[in-house]
Amino acid sequence: MRELIVAGSQPERPGLSREFCRCTGRLKLEGGLKHMGPRVATLAMHRDGVIELPPRRGPRHPRKPVVFGPDTEPSLLLVPKTFDEVRPFDLRSAVRGCVAKASADW
Repeated sequence: MRELIVAGSQPERPGLSREFCRCTGRLKLEGGLKHMGPRVATLAMHRDGVIELPPRRGPRHPRKPVVFGPDTEPSLLLVPKTFDEVRPFDLRSAVRGCVAKASADW
């Protein structure tokens, strides 16, 4: 990773992790790069002072606060507490491709 940083071919942090994946052959089953692991690891090494990453590209955007209103209020419906309140219902168990049906009237 230090060699990639010194080479300067990828001056951005995401580019460094993608280039690391290309050099080491870290690929997903479908062929994409497994770049999140190296991104997390390089950030941890940077915070620990092991390596020096290039500065961030842009300003970090603060998260917007959650504002509760009529669209985000919890439902006023009563949540059932017993099976008798939600009958009729079916329980189905799938075991090795077979589906068994159990009645709720036991």
